Parts: sequence; structure tokens; C-alpha cells
Amino acid sequence: VYSLPKYNFIYENYGIYDLHDALRFIASALEKVNAENEHYIAHISPDRFMVLTVDEEDQIISVLKQAMNDFNRLIDEYNTTSKKDFFIETISGFTVAAKGWKDDLDSYLQYAGNEMYKNQLRTASTETVKHAKIGKDQYSTFLYLLDNSLFTYHFQPIVDAKTGSIFGYEALM
Repeated sequence: VYSLPKYNFIYENYGIYDLHDALRFIASALEKVNAENEHYIAHISPDRFMVLTVDEEDQIISVLKQAMNDFNRLIDEYNTTSKKDFFIETISGFTVAAKGWKDDLDSYLQYAGNEMYKNQLRTASTETVKHAKIGKDQYSTFLYLLDNSLFTYHFQPIVDAKTGSIFGYEALM
């Protein structure tokens, strides 16, 4: 299972076309790194892809690790050569189904998803944006708002759902 954890960030900040470009790149990279193996690739949720690879049991782990390494190399190349203002970051995880396992795709996805989540916890997140682009006008506007105390503050109550009593406030600006 391969995930694009910055899916919403790319969509909200750069739009659907850049998001689709990133997803198409991921799909083609997965196809490329798995070309030598019998495999099936599926886009299983907005931010996740699944690759089902079929190989001999004693060779499958090295095949999967090689495919993941090759995939990560392609992502790194994309990030260094792309003219996009953002990085593509992916998280992956896999599981191997040995003889005797229940032939259930949902179980495979769950196990691989769990491994992906563990890998996400092990790795620190990288930068999302290649370089900040704050224009002179935007910065001047921000300074003007700050210098003239033009920000408005509101305090929203946080209510206990059981008792209806206020037990705190959220400060909004």
C-alpha cells in the first residue's frame, strides 16, 4: 500500500489539476517499478494505491523491497526536477501472504496498511513546499494589519456535551 499523506494539502493549496498530476505520476511510477513482476495496481482511495505482486514465496520480500526502493528513487527524482512548488511525499508498507493464509484481499490491505502506518511513525515528515513564495505585497499587507491591530479575536466556548456547561474557550483570530 502506498499513500500520499499530503493529498489534502496539495488539493487545497494547488488545486485539482496539480493533485491529478501527482497521482498520475505515482501510478506510472508504481507501474514502472513493478513491470518485471506479475502485479495488479489499484487506486483504492483518494490518497492510496495498492500493488498486489505475485512471486515465489522465498523471493517476494526482496522483490517488494526492491520495488519500494526504486519507487522512492523515482519520487526523489521527481521532487528534484519538478517545477511544481510542492514535494510529493509517500508512505508505504507491505505484507506477505504465506501459504495457509486466508485468501482475503481486505486482510492483506489491513495488514499492509498497518505496516504503512508504522513506517509513517518511524519517518519524520519532510518539507511540503519547495520554497516559500511570500510576495512583497502580501508581507506588507500582513505588517499593516499587525501594526494597526486590525486582527479581530473571538473566544468560542467549549461545551461539555453531557452537562452543557462551558469548560474552556477556543481563541480564534
